[in-house]
Amino acid sequence: MSLIGDDHRLSQILQNLVSNAFKYTHAGKVMINVGLEGVDHDQASLRITVEDTGAGIPPHKLAHIFDVYEQMDARCDARTGSGLGLSICKHLVKCRGAWSLSRAC
Repeated sequence: MSLIGDDHRLSQILQNLVSNAFKYTHAGKVMINVGLEGVDHDQASLRITVEDTGAGIPPHKLAHIFDVYEQMDARCDARTGSGLGLSICKHLVKCRGAWSLSRAC
């Protein structure tokens, strides 16, 4: 089976998610999993997950991790970043229409 898609956009999304995972995982591991969800005539659905053993996100902030926001502090370091990565991923995924992006609780 061959898959045809926008490899550039998928690469951007994965780079952003994997970068975040490494940024907040000081010990442990980062895993990328790809699985076939299903095939319907000429379309296939894949599930790609990025998991890490980092500190995690506080439960009260999970609902907003893909929100666009303006960074209040212009200083940017390796720990905090610009804060735009996940919102950019969400935008790229929404542009593709068939893709979905979710977060594990």
